[in-house]
Parts: sequence; C-alpha cells; structure tokens
Amino acid sequence: MSQDPRQAGPDSCVIVIFGASGDLTHRKLIPALFELEARGDLPKGTCVLGVSRTEMSDETFRDRLRPSAEEFAHSFDAGAWERFASRVHYCAGDATDPTFVGGLGEKARALGRQHGVLRPSGSPNVLFYLSVAPTLYEPIIDSIGAAGLVVEGKRWCSLHPEDTAWQRIIVEKPFGSDLASAQSLNRSLGRVFEEDSVFRIDHYLGKELVQNILVMRFANTIFEPVWNRTHVDHVQVTAAETVGVGSRAANFYDRAGALRDMVQSHLLQILALVAMEPPTEYDASSIMREKIKLFGAALSPSASRLGAWGALGRYGASGSEPAYEDEPGVEASRRTETYAALKLEFDTWRWSGVPFYLRSGKRMA
Repeated sequence: MSQDPRQAGPDSCVIVIFGASGDLTHRKLIPALFELEARGDLPKGTCVLGVSRTEMSDETFRDRLRPSAEEFAHSFDAGAWERFASRVHYCAGDATDPTFVGGLGEKARALGRQHGVLRPSGSPNVLFYLSVAPTLYEPIIDSIGAAGLVVEGKRWCSLHPEDTAWQRIIVEKPFGSDLASAQSLNRSLGRVFEEDSVFRIDHYLGKELVQNILVMRFANTIFEPVWNRTHVDHVQVTAAETVGVGSRAANFYDRAGALRDMVQSHLLQILALVAMEPPTEYDASSIMREKIKLFGAALSPSASRLGAWGALGRYGASGSEPAYEDEPGVEASRRTETYAALKLEFDTWRWSGVPFYLRSGKRMA
C-alpha cells in the first residue's frame, strides 16, 4: 500500500529568498530555519539560496547571518549552526531581470543535486520567498514567469505528478496599498502560479497566543456561551509597540503608515478570529470563508461620521529619540501616521451593537 503523502511530512526543497540581505531575512527567516534544523525538523536536504544585489560569497553570507541567529533564535548551538550553514548559499543579481532569474533555475538544480533533493524529473522543489520591498513583488513575479521556472500546470497534467517538482511562492504583507494594487498583485501571481501554490502570509497568525484564540473560543464550554452581545460590552485589540520606526522609515514605513502596516493586516486578522462564527471544518478555506462573512457584515460610517470612527497621529520626540517627522528619509508632507485607532461594528446576531476598537502605535507602550 502506498503511503499517504499528507502523512509523509514536509517535502525537501530549495528555498530561494529574494532580499536575502534585508532585515526580515536576518531577524526572522534565517533564525526560524536554524531553529528547525536545531530541533531536527528541517526536511533532509532542504537548503537556502539567498538572492540580493550585494556581491558576496557563500562564506561571507553565512558569516553575516550567524550573529542574527545568535541574537534572534531561541537558543544557539554552534554545532547545529555549522550543519545549517552548510545548507546556506548565495547568489548576487537583479531579481527583476528574467535572464538572471533564469540562471537561478540552473543554480537551484545544482543545489538540489548537491544536497540530494532532485525529483525524478531532474529538478528540485523550489519555494520562492519574497523578502523584498512591496514595489518589487510584481516585477520579481513577472521575471519568474518569463524565465519559465514554474511548470505547475504540466505537473498536474503528468501521469505521475508526485515525481515532478513543485514551485511555490510566499508573499509577505502588505499585500498591495489599496484595492486596485492588491487586485493587480493577485493577477500577477495568477499568471505564473497555481492558486494553491501561493501563500499570502501574516506572521501575526504564527503567534502562539493568536493560534490559541479559536481553541479558547470553540473548545471551551466556559467562554463560548457568553461570547456574544448579551455578555460583551465592547472588544479592544491593541498592539502597543515600544520602538519607533528608525531606519525603516525611508525604505518602507513612510509609504505605508500604521493603518496599512498594522491595522489592515495584523489587527483585522486577530479581530476576525475573535468575532467570526465557528467554521464547519478547521482548515484554511473554511476559516477564510467565515472571516469573509464577518467583514461582509461590517457597518460603514457615513463621511460625516468618520471622525468618530477613527483617529490618526504621529509620535513626537522623546529624550534622545527624534520625532517621527524628523527620522531620516521621512517626507513630512506625506503626513504618514504612526498611530491609528479604528472602531468597527458588525450587523450580526452575535455582535450587533458591540463596538470593536482597534489601535496600534509606534512608541506607544
């Protein structure tokens, strides 16, 4: 009897990280992958190919990553790092250039051969991770498509799809800056990748406390009977950050602000878990449907009432720390907010008349 692939554990793959010299790679991605290796949970042969414009060797890249693993991983073991570092590689180039990206396919095959993760089709599974500025998402996706690196449709049409390598992509938030840009990004992804190969992620959903919300709500007979408007006066979801914006101002934050950076992604996701109805099944699609139904029932204030439903602000100077508008790279004329507060109400049997207050701010704690 053949083994159920869903019980075989995660597949080995080549993880291609675009933006490998950036903050997200150093503070989050590499420490997390290193922890998996240290626990023995990183699939055998899985390796990392970092991609950025900065010229450096594999060894230099590994040396630059080690301090990040030491600082941000839960624990650091030198032996585990040496094992993990041997799987980390680097390639310098312009990820928006289809010619360069096409060369990454050859590099990935070489690494797949080196680490023993080639599929019978002769290529490794490849996971693309966009750890870059949001303005680069679509150009990189288009380059991946133009280079012919994604053959997912051929995979599903083959007689033995399990023998053919898959290609998947992870896109971090912010997913667009408004409805039109989000739709454009979705179209770009759809032209290159199958929908079930696209992972739009919000890293707040990986927090243990957030993951426990549904368990606390629906598996706890104390809370579920009182989780409604009869017993709840209001709900507050607050993300009070200690630090300011700092060096991220010019590269990202001044074009985003608190509303786009925190509220429309992290806080709305948490609110949805708090307020949604129980899904028919505890899988991604069922939970997503309940979230969509919840926000479909959200009330919209009239233009004259906007001031009572939201407030924006910016932090000032404090001690040796400058005010936001004095941070390097900030354009004061943008009036970018570092604090955002919002009230929402839902016209549902469970929450009618119960206000939900969302707020987030830099240097707020």
